[in-house]
Amino acid sequence: MVSVPLEELERLKDKNRHQARQITLLQESLIQRNLDLDALHFVWCNGGCPSGVHRFVSDVECVTEELVERAERNTRRLRAWYETVKFRVEKYRTVTGWHHDYAERAASKTDL
Repeated sequence: MVSVPLEELERLKDKNRHQARQITLLQESLIQRNLDLDALHFVWCNGGCPSGVHRFVSDVECVTEELVERAERNTRRLRAWYETVKFRVEKYRTVTGWHHDYAERAASKTDL
């Protein structure tokens, strides 16, 4: 039988607890991300999916106030990003070469 020092066992228990907590936090974060994707309608289903329109919402869930609030928040963020890119395209091009390139890279992802 192998004898492991008590300190080593305690260290391993602490490490195990820490890793379990990290996994829990990552799972919770992933759930929130998936709900945000649903709220953005980023992941669409044509209605043939078991969960309906949203990929990450179960059959028993429906469009809730929280889902609508997430969609509104993300839409505001998208609008702010677009307006910032638009501003950069209009104003940054005349500042420096770096600013010009930065504005062009961002604008390449838009219709600007």
